[in-house]
Amino acid sequence: MLKSTIKRIGIAVIAIGGVVALIGSIGCANAGYTDANIFEFLKCIGICLIGGLVCWLGGEIISLKYGIK
Repeated sequence: MLKSTIKRIGIAVIAIGGVVALIGSIGCANAGYTDANIFEFLKCIGICLIGGLVCWLGGEIISLKYGIK
């Protein structure tokens, strides 16, 4: 029971991270289209990095499933 719950939490965290990274990439495309300043690009790159780190965290949570007996 606990293993499947951890797997579900990990999958949900990966999905949230994917959505955050997608929002960041759309923001970068929009900033490039509207000739935004460098701070807009840095902001959307930061959002993409945060999304990637959240996805990584979800993978680590799923890997915890294999350590529980």
